Amino acid sequence: MSTAEQEILIIQLLDDALDSFEIIAKRLASKEANCHRDHLFLALRQLGYFFVSKKSPLKSQKNLLSSEEEDIVNRIKDIRDAIAHKDLEINFFNSYLKIVGSQIFKNRDVEIQFGKTKIYLLGEVLHVYKRFRFLFSVAPELPRLAMHPKWRCDEQRLLQVESKLKRKLVNPYYYIFKKRLKS
Repeated sequence: MSTAEQEILIIQLLDDALDSFEIIAKRLASKEANCHRDHLFLALRQLGYFFVSKKSPLKSQKNLLSSEEEDIVNRIKDIRDAIAHKDLEINFFNSYLKIVGSQIFKNRDVEIQFGKTKIYLLGEVLHVYKRFRFLFSVAPELPRLAMHPKWRCDEQRLLQVESKLKRKLVNPYYYIFKKRLKS
């Protein structure tokens, strides 16, 4: 894959993930948000490839994730596998309880659970997405990536999405019940 093709793929995946974050922030506890949460994990799994795969074309970025961030990337991979393969054992919390995509509002964040795998939307998923963006932007193998016309606009969108999520997660039940009362 050429550098230009890699850049296009990365821009598309970052954009897909940001779109998903945006919809999740807008429709916090809806079926639509759940679908986009799953889509988010699929995009993040593909982005994670560039940082954890031995075959990654970004040699300079290999060891730039902390051990905590690598753990998050591994849990994203596990969740991606759980989403794509509903019959996998990973979806089972124990021998008689299957948990596929449960979420709990906790500590001004969203804890997402697939089987025994738990991950926090703001504290972990959004964090690693932002870290990916930064590492892509400074990768010498992708010299034009951060000059892409969408890059600066997406940085602004990301700030807005993060702000909206944080605001809603102060009292998520207000937004959930407010919507239901309007229906």
